[in-house]
Amino acid sequence: MSVQKIIKCGGIAAIGFWSAALTGVQALPALPPHCLAQLRRDVDAIAHQPSFNQARLGIAIQPLDAAQPVYERDAQYYFLPASTTKVLTTAAALMRLGPQFRIQTDIYGAGQGSTLEHLRIVGHGDPSLSDQQLQQVAVQLQRQGVRRINSLLGDDTFFRRAGVVPSWAWEDIQAGYGAPANSLILNQNAYELQLWPQALGQPLRVEWLSPQPLGLGGKLITPVPWLQMPLNL
Repeated sequence: MSVQKIIKCGGIAAIGFWSAALTGVQALPALPPHCLAQLRRDVDAIAHQPSFNQARLGIAIQPLDAAQPVYERDAQYYFLPASTTKVLTTAAALMRLGPQFRIQTDIYGAGQGSTLEHLRIVGHGDPSLSDQQLQQVAVQLQRQGVRRINSLLGDDTFFRRAGVVPSWAWEDIQAGYGAPANSLILNQNAYELQLWPQALGQPLRVEWLSPQPLGLGGKLITPVPWLQMPLNL
């Protein structure tokens, strides 16, 4: 939601409704009563705009040093979180874990000599794990004399809950940004490819824009002769 009006009173300005929660550890000065009254009038005016007639608004404004909100509008109702929730999630993680925290991915191996019977990669939710990092692990193992791995295991059992929330919209789940969030994430759990139509009834040509995953199977054909543009997935 875009808030176009800037509320000013007593030298304090606030844009939007998340300002008080993201200002850091320093508390804002207390608003005088006439400023609180103006704040409520201005927010009410924004909420009553015609563009919001079909919308549901849940608003709570609470200074960091206050025990109670200074403004509420349907704040007790539950709403499906939108993309801006990631801002609050990131702020909470920074406050709780600190900027130097790193999510660890453990790698265990068993075997003798140049052959490992199995190599197990145990994830703990690192969203930045990529093929490039696994290639670095392979180089390190090669330098240690490993030449063969009989079994490669990916362990994503650290998170006990499902990676997809049932209330997510289906059109979001099929997009790359809606990929499941499990404990072993590789390449953001998304692959990008293009499907090129061929002659009518012939298999489509698949062009991988990301590294091709293992074990992919299926059969796709060109259904209509007028389809000429590639399909991006």
